[in-house]
Amino acid sequence: RICLYCVVVMQKAMRTAFRSLRQPARTAAAACIGAAAGAAAVASTASALEVDNSNDSRSGIVHGISGAVGNTPLVELPSLSKATGRRILAKCEYLNPGGSVKDRPASRLVAELEAAGVLKPYSGRGKLVDGTGGNTGVALAMIAASKGYGACFAMPKILAPEKPDAMRLFGATTLLQPPAGYDDPEHYFNKARRVVEEDVAAGGSSVWTNQFENLANFRAHYDGTGPEIWKQTRGRVAAFVAAAGTGGTVGGVSAFLKSQSKTVQCIVADCAGSGYHDYVSTGKFSPLPGGTITEGIGIMRLTENFAHGRHHVDGAVPVSDSEALAMAHYLVHHEGVWVGPSAALNVAAAVKVATTMPEGSMVVTVLCDKGERYLSRTYNDEWLKESGFDKAAAAGKNDSGSLSFLDLANVKVTPALKVIPDVRGK
Repeated sequence: RICLYCVVVMQKAMRTAFRSLRQPARTAAAACIGAAAGAAAVASTASALEVDNSNDSRSGIVHGISGAVGNTPLVELPSLSKATGRRILAKCEYLNPGGSVKDRPASRLVAELEAAGVLKPYSGRGKLVDGTGGNTGVALAMIAASKGYGACFAMPKILAPEKPDAMRLFGATTLLQPPAGYDDPEHYFNKARRVVEEDVAAGGSSVWTNQFENLANFRAHYDGTGPEIWKQTRGRVAAFVAAAGTGGTVGGVSAFLKSQSKTVQCIVADCAGSGYHDYVSTGKFSPLPGGTITEGIGIMRLTENFAHGRHHVDGAVPVSDSEALAMAHYLVHHEGVWVGPSAALNVAAAVKVATTMPEGSMVVTVLCDKGERYLSRTYNDEWLKESGFDKAAAAGKNDSGSLSFLDLANVKVTPALKVIPDVRGK
């Protein structure tokens, strides 16, 4: 390797020799000196970059956007802590580069496929395909763009339009599917799987990332989110509360926290129309009454990721859409936190669970995604009025900071079964 000092010494030696030459020879020598010095400088710069590269982890430099995923701040929500007498802490996953918690499993899914040799960056081959409630699609589209992969995602057409718009911005193809039951071939999950099967049969290079069943999702949170929470709370977390869709966040974080302390309470927050609440408490998937406007959470079947962490879940708490919408607007107006409805549902659930814990307890939840993705829905006055949630939003915006929109006098965390059965495929 050539250091910059050596370059200077070489240049001085060449100039001394240059002055001893006659004019015709000087012209030819000048070109040689310039070329040699330039080559030496390039070599030196490359060498310096190599050295810096080896120290990047210490200097704070990450390589590629995937390197910026994780290590999100854990923020206390002061007004809620004051109101409850417990510390309400929020893991700010919406500050990931792709704007959601789904950046973690997306980057892990791709990394494991690359390690297995299934994908190779910038090879001209490889298309990421999945069924998504929106945020995983955005995260995978971002990573695909950064590594030269194609991307195609199927999703319910009732999603907030900001999500498929973001996927297309990164170059992904989006397939908007009509509402359908899980067994219907047109369900977005089945559509994504069929896209892969048809493309591979035709000689294509599509890869089904399969976020619901691929345990890379679970591992992203067991190895990342969970340890971060434990470190940030210095092991003092009393409860972890979060909703589940694929089950990767709840499963992975709960499993890790329980590996550190059996006393940590891990609670599933659930929305209307979802079966997780009844599953953990009765062993059967029965939907909570009604439907939900939240996106990316709630399900009526046992996924591989949730199954992997189900024995670490201690209970479940329901949250209504009205409570979630009110909390979303409360957070904007009283905490300066702008997040989506599923993140607001998590916070509402955390507040409910906190009231059942001893005073001063640390209750951690997850702010899954940012509010900008819901400008056309959650934060649109016309949509709120048409959907009947204008009063809920107004309740959250109240100047007094009251939490009267939550029924905190009758909070009940339903305990989980001692042994939650494995009902995969049933």
